[in-house]
Amino acid sequence: TALDSVGVPYYATIGNHDLFQSGSAGGWDTWKSTFGPATYTVTIASKVRILFLDTSSGEIGATQFQWLEAQLAANTLPYVFVASHYPIYDGMTPVMWRLSSVDERYKLMSILNRYGVYAFLGGHIHGYRQTQVGPTLHFTIGSMYPYALDFGNPGFVMFNYSSGAMSWQWVGM
Repeated sequence: TALDSVGVPYYATIGNHDLFQSGSAGGWDTWKSTFGPATYTVTIASKVRILFLDTSSGEIGATQFQWLEAQLAANTLPYVFVASHYPIYDGMTPVMWRLSSVDERYKLMSILNRYGVYAFLGGHIHGYRQTQVGPTLHFTIGSMYPYALDFGNPGFVMFNYSSGAMSWQWVGM
């Protein structure tokens, strides 16, 4: 992929465009052959764990909730992130910008707080937002598209683990 030329590790989460495009334009089969499964976990330097959910349809579903809780219950690392294409909420009213089910949003927030997840990372909205609910930081992590889309300038959130502590910053472009 074009991301391979960047020279740093990257991890992707499947989104609604990946799911709903035709095979010739991308789609689920292209995602699988390029990135592998859409629900997976990554461990970095034995300190950070990132759990990726497939919310490309706007929902999580019972199977992924069971997987998520099992992964979090077995975790022993100091910092855990959960990543999803859709954010849990967007600080505004429109349902189209966040996970579609109110019940799933509440259940997910309860799980994140119960297991002390450091941060929840969402996308879909092409801009940056950050807040904290309980012990969990919530980020809408922005867009690398070279022009402003939904709101704000392009950019990304950069996390840094150093000397036993996690920090983060918004990097505008």
